[in-house]
Amino acid sequence: MALIYNGMGTNSYYLGKYDEAFNYYTRAVKNYDSLGMTQTVDYAMFIQNVGIIHALNGEFDEAMELFQHSLSLNTSILDKNDPKLALVYLNIGLLFNLIGKDENALELLTKSEDIFKQKDKKSYKLASIYLNIGAIYVNKANIEKALSYYNKALAIIQSSPTGISRT
Repeated sequence: MALIYNGMGTNSYYLGKYDEAFNYYTRAVKNYDSLGMTQTVDYAMFIQNVGIIHALNGEFDEAMELFQHSLSLNTSILDKNDPKLALVYLNIGLLFNLIGKDENALELLTKSEDIFKQKDKKSYKLASIYLNIGAIYVNKANIEKALSYYNKALAIIQSSPTGISRT
């Protein structure tokens, strides 16, 4: 049931129905809680999804708490180069960016970048990371460094016949 709730939450999220997504993601968490399945990658993902909704609602402390919990679970379960771990780094990095902690954001986005580069140098997630790093450098008024990251993102997008790969 939890996986179904999570899927319904993701559909609601993509439709912009964040309250509905929050309810489904929370149901997924409660389902795994009731089964004692709190040390799994899926559980960590459900927690992270709830955190994403908190972040979208401007509830940054709650989001950070959930992201940190997800990170703790994932680092104890997954290989240090697992793309699922990279997604947690990416989300925490984006949250740090939202709250103005650029150095923390850069550190985590770079960790995420390193993992994704090992998997697929043309990944849309890698292009997205480059765009986010570029934006941070724009905020820091380091335009040359920003441009180098924007060019990396552009190269990925242009190198794919369909624009970008979905891995």
